[in-house]
Amino acid sequence: MVGSIAVYKQIVFISEKNLGFDKDNIIVVDQNEGIVKSYQAIKNDLHQLASFKNIAFGGNNIFTIPITTTDPVWASKPDNSSILFKVYRCDAEFIPMMNIKIQNGRNFMDSRDASNYLINRKAAEVMGLSPENAVGNELEMWNGKGKIIGMTDDFHNDNLKFGIEPMIFMYSENVGSHYFIK
Repeated sequence: MVGSIAVYKQIVFISEKNLGFDKDNIIVVDQNEGIVKSYQAIKNDLHQLASFKNIAFGGNNIFTIPITTTDPVWASKPDNSSILFKVYRCDAEFIPMMNIKIQNGRNFMDSRDASNYLINRKAAEVMGLSPENAVGNELEMWNGKGKIIGMTDDFHNDNLKFGIEPMIFMYSENVGSHYFIK
């Protein structure tokens, strides 16, 4: 009986915990060649459904982001820096659909932002940037040299024991493996 109560309390805790994004009523669909080729037609068809709100692309499972790197380069990066950043590829629809709050700057607009980046508040902190001046700073990563165009609130994207980790969002419409439907 005591074990059942403990499990119940854990289930209630995790289902009611504010992770910093809207996890409710999301369907995750694995990417495949058929979806990639027919994405616009599928999106148009879904918009015909009354209960449909949006579809967005996200490179990985938002609950456990596996891609990490020490590659980012910014003006004040120390020479021997080994700061580990999580990396999340997504399209312009993802951040608003998941209700991830943007503190400063703006979201991606479209593929014109392919070499621009969004960071979370924790990333600004470890980069030595204040939340007020993070937007507009140059950042170089896998998509090339670009600018930080927005800073999001921090949110949980892994085991809650790990705390919030620095994260960089990169624009992508199909490099990754998931579509999120609401």
